[in-house]
Amino acid sequence: MNNKIKERVNLIIEYIEQILADNMKIESNIEINREIIDGNKTLVLDIYVPIRNFERHFNLDILEENEIDFYKYFMNILIEKFMKSDFIGITKYYMIRPEFFGNSFSGIDITNISGSCLKLAFGSSKEEFIEHVNSYNTKIDNYLDLLRDNNNQKGLS
Repeated sequence: MNNKIKERVNLIIEYIEQILADNMKIESNIEINREIIDGNKTLVLDIYVPIRNFERHFNLDILEENEIDFYKYFMNILIEKFMKSDFIGITKYYMIRPEFFGNSFSGIDITNISGSCLKLAFGSSKEEFIEHVNSYNTKIDNYLDLLRDNNNQKGLS
């Protein structure tokens, strides 16, 4: 795994944790997009926390040819860090595409026990990306099934 990918994912995770550490109920957005920088399609990060008047924009310096490795690692770290957390929760990856008007969304929601919600928008049109999304969603489904089984076992005791 590319060290730059690990560093950038760790940076994003740190921002997520800092945003959701706030005791106030807040709504925020993080978007990972592609921009052409120095002639190359490169991943960029945009962070918005309106209630705190906080906005940051970063060139992640991850080229398009490495985006699948980035997203695969990123989704695995999201699962590792937050799936079993008592304080921060993650949703499955989902897409909203309005039929006529409105904003579309592809990504996940990350919430905390205070009710704050961070919308994390990211995606790729590459076929391999969908395979990683399916794996990510399956891991969440399997964990939820395990929790349901454990709760059913406790109910039988």
